[in-house]
Amino acid sequence: GIDAPSLVEAIRRTGLVEGGVHYAESMAMGVEALAQSAGQGDVILTLGAGSVSQASGLLLQRLEAAETAEAAN
Repeated sequence: GIDAPSLVEAIRRTGLVEGGVHYAESMAMGVEALAQSAGQGDVILTLGAGSVSQASGLLLQRLEAAETAEAAN
């Protein structure tokens, strides 16, 4: 079988992904990492099965909260 860390390493070895490939141990960690690295105009695509379908909504909430906090300062 294959697990997520092995898949990430295999993708890294191809050298075809600009900007690197990153693995997060949990959806919350992944959402936080994306929220920290996302920039204006970036497109973020989430793919997978199961609960990963919730990631885009969680990320949007996190980004909106950061934007609101930034506007308040």
